[in-house]
Amino acid sequence: ARLLTSYLQGGRLPADDTERLLATAQGNPFYLAELVALLQERGALTTVASGNGDGDTTPTWRLVDGSLSGRLLSRDLAAVLAARIDALPQDARAVLRDAAVIGDTVPVGALETVSLDQAGRVGRPAVVAKVELERAIEELLQRRMLRRIRGGFTFATPLLREAAYAGIGKAALAERHAVLAHWA
Repeated sequence: ARLLTSYLQGGRLPADDTERLLATAQGNPFYLAELVALLQERGALTTVASGNGDGDTTPTWRLVDGSLSGRLLSRDLAAVLAARIDALPQDARAVLRDAAVIGDTVPVGALETVSLDQAGRVGRPAVVAKVELERAIEELLQRRMLRRIRGGFTFATPLLREAAYAGIGKAALAERHAVLAHWA
């Protein structure tokens, strides 16, 4: 429950919503993090007020009715992560998968090399591909899928990296690994 409060920037969630979220996460803190992010991105977990009028600025959150029902979420963590990844714009999804091939720590140069190589394969001019890469990275940072670190990026959770990596076909993996090996 304290971790959930942290993910909600110190905000409050009604007790029944808290219980439903925690039960769905089944004690897995990574699952809880991804679940909260997915629900926020889909507008199913929203702030309804900020503060109580006496100077308190703690936000109050609520779950939209039916937001934890079958079609939106599976109890399987991989399905939740795949849903977040699939919801990304195409360029951001491709960059996330490129980053997953590189590893837990993603140097900027490696990501540029792999991503720009992929863009070149589909005939995008390098200047356009570079701008699209920057936009995709910003999207991933805003969605808290990647985090900036010195010299590059890291995944928000190891499970997110695994899910992104799992979504890449064998031929595409081989291409990306070859480009990465040449870069190294």
